[in-house]
Amino acid sequence: MNKDNDDSGAGEEWFRKVFSRLPLPCHSLNHEGCIQEVNQAWLELLGYERKAVIGQPFRQFIAPGYIRQFTGNFKELQSGKRVGAKIMGLVRNNGSEVTVEADVSADFDEDGTLENTYAVLRDVSNLPRDARQQGNLARRHTLILNATPGAIVGFDVNGKVTFANPATEQLTGWGPQDLQGIGLHEHLHGRNPDGTPNPASECATCLALEQRETAHGEAWFQHRDGHFFAVEFHTQPYFVDGAYMGGVISFSDITERKEAQEKLRQSEEMLRHLFQNAPVALWREDFSQVRAFCDRLMADGVTDLDLHLRNNPQDLQTCMSLVGIKDVNQATLDMHGASSLAELSGNLPAILTDEAIGVFRREIVAMAHGLAGFEAPTTVRTLTGEPRSVMFRVFRDVSGEKSDMAYVALMDLTEARRVEELNTRLVTAIEQSADSVIITDRDGNIQYCNPAFEHLSGYSRDDVLGQNPRLLKSGHHDDRFYRDLWQEITAGRVWVGHFKNRNKQGEIFEEDGSISPVFDSNGNIVNFVAVKRDVTHQLALERQLAQSQKMEAVGQLAGGLAHDFNNILHAMLGHLEFAMTAGAEPEEVRSELALIQGGVEHAAQLTRQLLAFSRRQVLELQTVDPNDLVAQLLQMVRRVIGEDIELDFRPGTIDGRIHVDAGQIEQVLLNLCLNARDAMPDGGTLKISTDLVEVDAEFVGAHPWARSGAHVRLVVSDTGCGIDPAVMPQIFEPFFTTKPTGRGTGLGLATVYGTIKQHGGMILVESDPGQGATFTIYLPVSSALDGDPAAAESTAPAPGGSETILLAEDDSAVRNVVSRILRRAGYQVLEAENGQIALDIFAEHGDRIDLALLDLVMPVVGGPEVAREIQRVRPAVRILFNTGYSEDAILGRLGPDSKAPLLMKPHDPRDLLVSVRELLDDRPRG
Repeated sequence: MNKDNDDSGAGEEWFRKVFSRLPLPCHSLNHEGCIQEVNQAWLELLGYERKAVIGQPFRQFIAPGYIRQFTGNFKELQSGKRVGAKIMGLVRNNGSEVTVEADVSADFDEDGTLENTYAVLRDVSNLPRDARQQGNLARRHTLILNATPGAIVGFDVNGKVTFANPATEQLTGWGPQDLQGIGLHEHLHGRNPDGTPNPASECATCLALEQRETAHGEAWFQHRDGHFFAVEFHTQPYFVDGAYMGGVISFSDITERKEAQEKLRQSEEMLRHLFQNAPVALWREDFSQVRAFCDRLMADGVTDLDLHLRNNPQDLQTCMSLVGIKDVNQATLDMHGASSLAELSGNLPAILTDEAIGVFRREIVAMAHGLAGFEAPTTVRTLTGEPRSVMFRVFRDVSGEKSDMAYVALMDLTEARRVEELNTRLVTAIEQSADSVIITDRDGNIQYCNPAFEHLSGYSRDDVLGQNPRLLKSGHHDDRFYRDLWQEITAGRVWVGHFKNRNKQGEIFEEDGSISPVFDSNGNIVNFVAVKRDVTHQLALERQLAQSQKMEAVGQLAGGLAHDFNNILHAMLGHLEFAMTAGAEPEEVRSELALIQGGVEHAAQLTRQLLAFSRRQVLELQTVDPNDLVAQLLQMVRRVIGEDIELDFRPGTIDGRIHVDAGQIEQVLLNLCLNARDAMPDGGTLKISTDLVEVDAEFVGAHPWARSGAHVRLVVSDTGCGIDPAVMPQIFEPFFTTKPTGRGTGLGLATVYGTIKQHGGMILVESDPGQGATFTIYLPVSSALDGDPAAAESTAPAPGGSETILLAEDDSAVRNVVSRILRRAGYQVLEAENGQIALDIFAEHGDRIDLALLDLVMPVVGGPEVAREIQRVRPAVRILFNTGYSEDAILGRLGPDSKAPLLMKPHDPRDLLVSVRELLDDRPRG
């Protein structure tokens, strides 16, 4: 039986007994105003039987003169307002009336909707009317005092606290019982925010109370928890028959107001800074007198203000003189060659051309008609008479109190003309570009194509305008390719990729291209621009060069392997000959066979290295020792670099391992070694070293793409010809090579760079011509959960337990294996095939779940969302994520600051059980 339910039932039974035996009449109403419950005193007061009143509207028991009051009060309760004690008349069963005073309270649900109201009644029929009024007045004063949101504290003649309302505790942390009979100064304002004392002799609130004066001001008070907050306070002494009886201080927290004032000041300062430093000429003008003048003109019968100002230039000049120029920025002074606002204001006729005066007239008419904005091109002059073509714009807040205040912007059209010329040059460049350019509308219909597109596709501009680029489809891309492309660009992102298209003559051509969305001023996509380059011939050459290089590498490997295999076979044949010699002793035969077995194992090792080097597959991550990885690769490196190059490997002491695809890292190192060989045609030294380094904040500051933490550093250096500084920035670019034609594809270092980045690492290069080159690779040290292989193979039993684990994994095979591992270790397992089912199981069994093992990416609801909901309800539940995704995908799901434990797939059973046990043993108690 659930103890909480027992306690709840006992509490409800106790409440019913107390409610039924209260000497004061009590009732409760539901949200519609119907009676839910009454006690015995209520029934005795009104003379009804219980069954006659339960479920009935309470208003039918109210005397007619009080029904409107009750209806109003009930509506206030429904809207969330508090209702104090009320006098009302109720009708007894015998038809007589009884006057009661009702104290009402209410319950609301989480949405703020009224659920129930409760009332305690007192029969005041026999009290004198004035006594009832006095009692009501006292209670109202108490209710007002308690309901006041500001703190109110009373003092006696000695300055000791006599009362404090509830708001005092809310603001200060000190309750009325804490403050009763003490001085308030040492608790609230005895210290300043900087920690210095604030003696009572210097405290504004203490001085006001001591001098028995009414005072108002601002001060800093200290909360019970130690933090300071700004208050606005009022002090008021009170006297009885001329005798000082004490005082009252009221105060309210104005911290937010102070912060708002500071933010407003900062905002105004920022706006002022923007105004003064804006590159556009800005004026701030007051048109209030101009408006008043125009109002008088229209009151005098002017109906067409524009025509009137045309025909009466003296009134237009009056308007110009009535404009109050309040401020101009530096760009305005620079535009007109003025040194100050006064100089500019005093020479307005000099800077306004006849055309500008006409624009000013139109501005006055727009202002008189209540328009918020107005613009027109015009010409102004500098103080030295030089003309300047500008775009005149005026902005006015017609809805605000300062609707007569206008901001005028003068934009120099010289820049606009420069942009127009630039656009002309850009169009010319696009027209003459060797890359094809297509512009489509939002629906993908072609609106423009350049001559390069016409030449490449065979279609003329007239052929394709209004058509969709799908007319180039070749059938080499499936529907998903185009669907993913369309989803990417319509989401506002740039798509970059490769096309195989068909021209008008039916021939296939290949393009590398990008498609970018074009946005309007509101952020809406209005066009798409595709820029594509014909790479058909280039790819054909690259494939030929790649094949040539591949065959060269295969030939080198084959020669080296043939040499080693011939040596192995030679030795094995010799040992076989000795073993077959007539008269050989059995012990000699066994010895010779053992040597032959060693040769076979050596040959098998060569075969495994060749397979590892040639494999083509996705990342196959494993935790390896970097020194072992390099040492095993060196056997192959020695075969391909030649005998005239000295190989120097210097392994460092590394207390850590790396989580990598060993085959791909081997290919990276082999590629760097082959490049080093080519840089030393006459021989030299190839050095490879390893060590453990810590990438710190200083390194990250110099290389923003780096990540801090422990890294294994692999250094490959040579004594060759070095790299020309002019081409150093390009060495990792695809298809860039310094080798002669036919000797390189330009893909080697690009592949090296991509592989290292895919492993979450980084690569740097240093070189000077004639001084060789040094490539430095940083690979992150594997996390603690990767473990030590030696420890993983320990014969010690894997840890287990009896706790309950929620397992959420969408792959049924993985879920089955993990569940069996956990159950075999003694755990209770609740299985879920996706995140939503996991949440449903938690809702039903959450009180007994100790740990949640969650796949990071699942259908319906992902692992991070499940974890957040579980820990919101029960923070004590431990979370362990399980994933086979790359590091970038993990960061995208969890964020770079996530501290959630993570177990990488694939993992062995012991790693899983150790991680689970460690998390469970570290969980908080209670």
